[in-house]
Amino acid sequence: QQEEVQLERAKRTSKWLTERITELKANLGQSVKQLQLYRAQESVGDTSSFIELSNSKFEALVSNVTDKRLQLESLSKNYGHKHPKIVAAKQQLAQAERYLANETDEIISSRQKEFRLTELEQEVNSNRGLYELFLSELRESDLSTTQSIKDARVIDPAKTPREPVSPNETKIIAKKIMIAGAWGIGLILLIMFLDNTFRDTEQIEQLLGIPSLGAVPLLSSADLKTEIVDTAGKTRTAKLMPEFYARNKPKSPFAEAINYVHTSVLYADPDNPPQVVVVSSALQDEGKTTLSTNLATSFSRYGNTLLIDADLRKPGIANLTNVKHMPGLVELIVGKVTKEECIKKERNNPRLSILHHGLIPPDPLELLSSNSFRKALHDLKNTFDHIVIDTPPLLPVSDAIVLAHQSNGLILTIEANKTRHWTARLVTKRLAKANVNILGVVLSKQDIRKSYYYSNYDSYYYSYYGKPEKTKPKVVRIS
Repeated sequence: QQEEVQLERAKRTSKWLTERITELKANLGQSVKQLQLYRAQESVGDTSSFIELSNSKFEALVSNVTDKRLQLESLSKNYGHKHPKIVAAKQQLAQAERYLANETDEIISSRQKEFRLTELEQEVNSNRGLYELFLSELRESDLSTTQSIKDARVIDPAKTPREPVSPNETKIIAKKIMIAGAWGIGLILLIMFLDNTFRDTEQIEQLLGIPSLGAVPLLSSADLKTEIVDTAGKTRTAKLMPEFYARNKPKSPFAEAINYVHTSVLYADPDNPPQVVVVSSALQDEGKTTLSTNLATSFSRYGNTLLIDADLRKPGIANLTNVKHMPGLVELIVGKVTKEECIKKERNNPRLSILHHGLIPPDPLELLSSNSFRKALHDLKNTFDHIVIDTPPLLPVSDAIVLAHQSNGLILTIEANKTRHWTARLVTKRLAKANVNILGVVLSKQDIRKSYYYSNYDSYYYSYYGKPEKTKPKVVRIS
């Protein structure tokens, strides 16, 4: 449309210019014809030559009059006014002045002719200029009509889309997935940055500077389930206790983790392996009792082992073995019973014996710091190859520090993803100030399903041992 409008406009302009040029050409011819006719009538050329001729003729007459006057003045000095020479000079002067006067009239008349000639020449020049200007515009207009310049051109013709261009559901979903993934990764990194708990054993060695003895995996509810058959022949589901899981599942990853801790403890000093080991933790419920009982089970494979419940404030082993009101460590220290009377062998493991806490004393720390306890422990060393002592937490009370000085070393238990860095640092500082020999740290309750290092532990373990076969349900007597 724009091209058509421009073309139509150019055509109208060309038509108007053509009409005007015709008029201008006629006017120019008429003005030229009048100029030529006037020159022929007046016998003159152009204005410049005509002016030059008139001026030269007038100047010659003026010069002649001037010469005659000078000649008369020169003769008047020598002759009188009636002398023939004076008379002749006056006649010549009068004749020259007459010629000048006549010529002046002719010059005035010629000036009028000059003005007319100039007017005719200007008219011719004006008509010629207009004619040439319009002729040039007409040529440009003709060029624009014959050679139009397009403002746009078709590169590729438009095609009807086969599917909607917007909204593009695939791109929207992909974009949202990328944004959600970025937010998720950022949130995970933020949680990891703000997490000040221990996730693996390498963190323990880096942050605490204490060797790691290993990690004990977390036992899930499915791991603790088992089937038993009572005397009536009925099969039912029962729950295993984590404290004796290594005894009931000796070929499980949990049992192998306990064996790894046992091996690390023995080879902490190969020339003089520790006989008496104290197990403690920073706070309660970090898995120290579970580690103590299972570690004692592992030690019992290599010799007679005694498990001592030295937590005289909140004992836990007696509740696990369903033994109540039985004399134990307290009665042995004060001399009310002998070791044969208070030590009980574990029913399913003849190499493992358990010494319960006994009565709860009013001041456990004083009792554990007494010479009677040292003598009793010395007597127990002569009887058993290995002794594992379960103690109270380190931060609330200092019983474990006293017991550690009477043993070969202390094992510190730290719960994965729960124990804070500052808590572990505070405990290690207390132990260092008390000159306690720390054998190492055990990371307890580690969820191997979420741990990078232990993510394939089960696959590695079972690739070596093979998948465990389903055993027949145990037959138990229900009283």
